[in-house]
Amino acid sequence: MAAVEALILSGLNPASTRLAERLGMTLVGRYSIADYVGREGGPTLRYEVWRVETAPPEKAQPNLEEAAFKVGQFVADGVESQAAAASALHRAARANGLVARLGDGAVGRLIDARLEAGVADTGWLHYRLEADAF
Repeated sequence: MAAVEALILSGLNPASTRLAERLGMTLVGRYSIADYVGREGGPTLRYEVWRVETAPPEKAQPNLEEAAFKVGQFVADGVESQAAAASALHRAARANGLVARLGDGAVGRLIDARLEAGVADTGWLHYRLEADAF
């Protein structure tokens, strides 16, 4: 039977979760990020670090928050160490100039909080709407 599928990072997209439910989609499970990206977290971490380093000033903090959350999910899956991830994200924020703008302590607290949020809200929420429902 055909179905419409949605994978949602709920911690980053609570509105998407609400929309899927309003559309009549049913939560069918939760999947590990590592199951989709693979057990090698390095390429994903390097990409997220690059997004922070190269972001324009107005996007640097939102990019850092999102990157730290996503990387936190790899930490939860045991793919990446929290210390290594935090260090890499901090270096990226410094290279971007975000540390100079916000301060070292503020950036460190932001990274730690978003990594912890990612660790706590692991994986993709998997929603499905069966074809006979529409």
